[in-house]
Amino acid sequence: MATFTNVFFIVIIVLGGLLCIVFNEVADYIVTFCNRFIGAGEVSVDYVDYFEFVIGLLRAAPFLIIFAASAWAIVRAIERRNAGV
Repeated sequence: MATFTNVFFIVIIVLGGLLCIVFNEVADYIVTFCNRFIGAGEVSVDYVDYFEFVIGLLRAAPFLIIFAASAWAIVRAIERRNAGV
């Protein structure tokens, strides 16, 4: 069972890396699209602040996924050690 955890952890890291690439491309596209409206002054300052926050979350999501997978692997290892398996 420990092998499954190790393999799953490696798969999550690889998928997290792919998500970083995909999410950054999506974020760049959204930023390029919205910069036209921001530059023209067609949106409010509140929208610009909200937009920056959402883009920050989008770019942080893959790292949060990798962190969650790491925490899961650590908890799983501790549970197995305490169970004596």
